[in-house]
Amino acid sequence: MSRCPSCDEERVPGASFCGSCGSSLEGTADGLVGQTLKGTYVLQKRIGSGGMGEVYRAIHNKLELPVAVKLIKRRLVEDASVVHRFEREARAASLLRHPNIVGVTDFGETSDGTLFMVMELVTGKSLARVLSDGGPIPESRVIHIGEQILSALAEAHANHLLHRDLKPENVMLVTRRAAPDFVKVLDFGIAKVLTPGASASKLTQDGVVCGTPGYMSPEQLRGDDRIDARSDLFAVGVLLYEMLTLDLPFDVQTPMEMLHKHLSEHIPLPSERSGRPVSAALEGLIMRAMEMMPEDRPPSADAMRAELIAAATPVAKRGRGPETEQRTQSRRGAPRRRPSATAPAAKEAKGIRRTAAATARRHAWDPAVLERARRDLVVYVGPLARALVQRVCDRAHDVRELYALLALAIPNEAEREAFRRDAPSDARHD
Repeated sequence: MSRCPSCDEERVPGASFCGSCGSSLEGTADGLVGQTLKGTYVLQKRIGSGGMGEVYRAIHNKLELPVAVKLIKRRLVEDASVVHRFEREARAASLLRHPNIVGVTDFGETSDGTLFMVMELVTGKSLARVLSDGGPIPESRVIHIGEQILSALAEAHANHLLHRDLKPENVMLVTRRAAPDFVKVLDFGIAKVLTPGASASKLTQDGVVCGTPGYMSPEQLRGDDRIDARSDLFAVGVLLYEMLTLDLPFDVQTPMEMLHKHLSEHIPLPSERSGRPVSAALEGLIMRAMEMMPEDRPPSADAMRAELIAAATPVAKRGRGPETEQRTQSRRGAPRRRPSATAPAAKEAKGIRRTAAATARRHAWDPAVLERARRDLVVYVGPLARALVQRVCDRAHDVRELYALLALAIPNEAEREAFRRDAPSDARHD
């Protein structure tokens, strides 16, 4: 029999109000509402759901403290790997103590085999809701939100825990008296605990990946078993990009679509996508965070956070450009400096040199080498091979690097290794 969510007394079937405390029982048709877990947590209302389970608002009946309880879906309980993953999530998350991370306070299993995890109850708006309710987020606010997400990740990574599913739905913005947009990162549901000095084993079978394709790093899309903290930094780059533009870098539905987009298309700059100016420091950091190769991204969450905070300085001083400085110096009696007439020409020349360098690299390749690479790759990815070779050859400095970059498009790890071994050792790239 279900119980009153307020006083935990058994409710009379069909009653609209509790006979003990008089609380309304309307909206408690959910069979779990009113139940008490572990003799302590009284489920009051379902407040969310996901692929792994349901989330309920509950009350700790001894402390009279509101909490959130996550219940694993019953149909998944028979899957031993999912149960193991759920338990590992709870243990790992319960070790984290950080103001920007939703705290886990308890977990367990009921008498009927239902697994649950008790978390801090967060009231606020998800970043997803904020993005859907309004226009692009101002740059200073993007930096404020982003640096808190990175602070939370730095703590998790220090404890050898990856998030692996960062997205707007998993970032809550809470209003506090002295801290608007206070960030709470939640749902480490597919997180992975890393053993220091050893690679972590995959949580899924080959070819199956966890996460949301639009936010997943290329190595996560491929199902690599050597994912590290820089995969989460890729997702942060996507979040920053989306906050500035209201768009994802690539709008896709499947992991393979996303991987092919990364290999065959360039991500537009946030300023190009939104049509609004973005500071060079912030834009550069976002694009670097979304680089295909992990080694080209910031090395850690702490390092990326430091760069993000530094990018706020020009935002705060925006308006004190050359003309403003000239007016200030003029009032002080300093000579007025005339803007350089050669600046636009210098900028154009720099762009021409960059384009010329890329063209030179492309034309330095022996066409026979590129054709060989295309033939080797087409076996694994089909007609996409030609476009991939054309895209990647600009970024590779030698044949082995060319084959290593092209191998990223191959989903199966054994086939990736076979393709890399096919790289011709006697080919030249002058």
